[in-house]
Amino acid sequence: MEAAHPNPPTRHPIFLFTHPRSASNLFMRLFSNHPEISTTAYSFFNAYMHGPEKQYRGHFPDPANPGGIIIDNSNETFQVAFERCQDAITSAMQENKSPLLKEHGFVITQPHIIKETLQLHPDDCPATTPRILDNNNNKQTTTSPPPTTASYTNPTLLPDHLLRSITPIILYRHPAKAIPSMYRALSKANSPPTSKNPDFAILASLAWHVHLIK
Repeated sequence: MEAAHPNPPTRHPIFLFTHPRSASNLFMRLFSNHPEISTTAYSFFNAYMHGPEKQYRGHFPDPANPGGIIIDNSNETFQVAFERCQDAITSAMQENKSPLLKEHGFVITQPHIIKETLQLHPDDCPATTPRILDNNNNKQTTTSPPPTTASYTNPTLLPDHLLRSITPIILYRHPAKAIPSMYRALSKANSPPTSKNPDFAILASLAWHVHLIK
């Protein structure tokens, strides 16, 4: 019998910043059964598309569970999504696994960066701005100090301390393949992109990954 390693390797969270139609779901499936990896995908997606801090300007079909029941996203804030990420990281670490999280880059890019990059008209900007209170993964109790507004010096909605703790991976597909695929997918979802709607430009752009690299 092989003896247990006296000093197990340190597990670091891995965050996959993806682009729509880049085969990222296949990427995640390849690792989903790995005994040393715990995968979590799209924690922020429903907050971006459907929640009370919705950033998507057009109509996107409401998600449904396998039984066809529409999922209620009325309480799906970016704060809830952030805490879900923290819980996933903590749970994986407790199991001595490497957390692998995935989200599209545009979903967690700060709204003012999207506005400035695409030079959006104020009428095209969402009415709400996501806000995350940073509890640094410490669950609040009646005697705990209140969480503080997260510190951001990065282009994402992720607090600085979380971004510094992860190993980032950027995954994208050549635009000549990704953009037509994206257009077809949105059209099938009854959310066809139009010239007057900035959503398609946001989804198609690779600028959010460039900002992250900088």
